[in-house]
Amino acid sequence: MAEFTEQGGIRAPGTGGYGVAVPFLRAFWLFMLVYRMWRRLPARQRRQALVLAGRHGPKLATRAMSLRRRRP
Repeated sequence: MAEFTEQGGIRAPGTGGYGVAVPFLRAFWLFMLVYRMWRRLPARQRRQALVLAGRHGPKLATRAMSLRRRRP
């Protein structure tokens, strides 16, 4: 079971620090938010979003990787 710290964070079991629990929870709630927004879109806008993701997604991924490489 996860433990709560005095600062309000969550400590993963068996670790001295936050471990994997906090980033996983952030990713999960982000996914849930996007999923709920997706379900509310009409079918025509869903198709439009897929077309835009196919068109611009590779550019965004390439840029994100190049920005990540520049960091030390």
